[in-house]
Amino acid sequence: MRTSTQVLAAILGITILAQVVFGAVAYWITLDSSRDRRIEMLAHYASEILFEWSDSSTAADSPDILDELQKKYHLNKSIILLRDMKGQLHTVGIEGELAPGLLSEINDQADKAGGIVEFDGEDYLWSRVENGQDSLALVLLEPVSLVEQAIVSKLGIRLLVTAGVVIWMAVWVALLLSSIISKRLNDKNLALRHQALHDNLTGLPNRNLLYDRLNQVRLTAHRKGQCFALFIMDLDRFKEVNDTLGHQFGDQLLQEVSHRIQESIRENDSVARLGGDEFAVVLPDTDQDGAIQCAKRITRNLESKFNINDVRIEAKASIGIAMYPDHGTETEELLQHADVAMYQAKQSGSGYAVYNQALDSHSVQRLRLMGDLREAIENDQLSLHFQPIIDLDSNKIFKFEALARWQHPEQGYILPDVFIPMAEQMGLIRILTLWVVDRALNVCRQCSVAGYELNMSINLSTYCLQDTSFPGELRTILDENDVSAECVVLEITESALMNDIKRAREVLDRLHNMGLKLAIDDFGTGFSSLAYLKQLPVHELKIDKSFIIDMDKDESNTTIVHTVIDLGHNLGYRVVAEGVENEHALEHVRGMGCDYAQGYYFSRPLPEEELDLWLQESAWAALTKNKSRSAS
Repeated sequence: MRTSTQVLAAILGITILAQVVFGAVAYWITLDSSRDRRIEMLAHYASEILFEWSDSSTAADSPDILDELQKKYHLNKSIILLRDMKGQLHTVGIEGELAPGLLSEINDQADKAGGIVEFDGEDYLWSRVENGQDSLALVLLEPVSLVEQAIVSKLGIRLLVTAGVVIWMAVWVALLLSSIISKRLNDKNLALRHQALHDNLTGLPNRNLLYDRLNQVRLTAHRKGQCFALFIMDLDRFKEVNDTLGHQFGDQLLQEVSHRIQESIRENDSVARLGGDEFAVVLPDTDQDGAIQCAKRITRNLESKFNINDVRIEAKASIGIAMYPDHGTETEELLQHADVAMYQAKQSGSGYAVYNQALDSHSVQRLRLMGDLREAIENDQLSLHFQPIIDLDSNKIFKFEALARWQHPEQGYILPDVFIPMAEQMGLIRILTLWVVDRALNVCRQCSVAGYELNMSINLSTYCLQDTSFPGELRTILDENDVSAECVVLEITESALMNDIKRAREVLDRLHNMGLKLAIDDFGTGFSSLAYLKQLPVHELKIDKSFIIDMDKDESNTTIVHTVIDLGHNLGYRVVAEGVENEHALEHVRGMGCDYAQGYYFSRPLPEEELDLWLQESAWAALTKNKSRSAS
């Protein structure tokens, strides 16, 4: 039943019920009132009749006068009982032998001048008057039904008229209300339907509506022999942005991104938000060249930095392209292949990629590996290795560099160059970094207990330098492990440092004020500005090992190493040479005035369980034990 019909029926039902109740109440109230008034009227008639009886000289001889008086006062259906001066009972409207019994019932109510009495199965109103002087008494009775009939005839018409007017008004009110309610319900249903099919944050279609539109486009393409493109895209490193700047910032960024995507597509194309930072685009009647041009247009529109709350930030995306029917004819198949292509684009850093079946198995394996990495981090299945860094002046161990390692239960050893970018991409790098810091500082404290006062060098992701909460979390870990901040050196690549120098400077200053030191790792491979570099609280430069290893083969590398050492000293930094693998390289960098050296010549990275044995047997460690650590 339609809502308007339900409302109309409900209001009419309530109105009719109210009319019935109101009519019944009105009837009984009017009946009681009419009975009282009629009893008073009977008393008046009785007085008149009694007066005329007593005034008639022939009353005693002419008892028929009561019949005449009954007709005179239009009391044809009434009963008159009159007792004269001699005590004789005269009656009208009742058989004589029944009159004494009726009079006896009335006399039982001697304290009343009127009321209701039942006689011969019918109720009568009665009123009694007496003339004490002549010992006359008259009782006048009238059927209650006469009063009820009068009430029904008068009140009934009024009630029917009123009911008609009220029902007529109720119909119009019901129609008006049903119209308003129906409109509001329709609006509400439309809003709920829109909410069920659209994303609340961006207003874009959600996954459900995307599937519906994608199926429609697929059926149309099949019928007309057309092709179409499906994009699956997500933002690179959005998780870190969300964690660093907050969810409100991230939400605003997603809204801005959705606007730019919409500006990049045609009117008949569809864009949807699948959840998080993942979007989908459907391009009907589009070939592969057109899809690539659209992908380029989207990436180009996203290149301009977003200005949100006075913070300028990049939001690059990786787009996976799947074509119908070349890459699949079913909806789920297209979605899966577009998703695989998206990870291919993310891995290559090209911004977009068309699905390539030859790379599918690798991408699926990578997706599986990413899932395993999350489980490994959450379940503490990674390990730390430690590589010593030697002070070239004293030949003592200056510090260890903590290096995360992952031994996969099925695929074996996974290179850090593989799983560290994965952790950054998945937004797990912050958790991984804090785990490394906690584990490394625990080892540092154990070395101190064993008599080795050493520093600990820890690699830091660029995302940590964008996270204003990181210094506080690091302070907590230092306190929990009872390790001084002066024992910790944080390493970061120069290219990562230059990603957002302004925000990084804020975090670096806080870390510096805590007593922590900063080392620029792989120096010489990036494009850092010396104007910025000299303003940062940097303590060390680490020369990339590629320059050290190839010094004997390339004279220019020797020049670069010598220049970096001089530059670092001129800026007041200590310099570390990475990749020292033989004595010749050691003496070479020592002769250039390098401060520290690191490489396989001293030791490969050691598992935590082998560290204690190496410290006991190594000549470098023997010089270090029970000695104060070298000044940085």
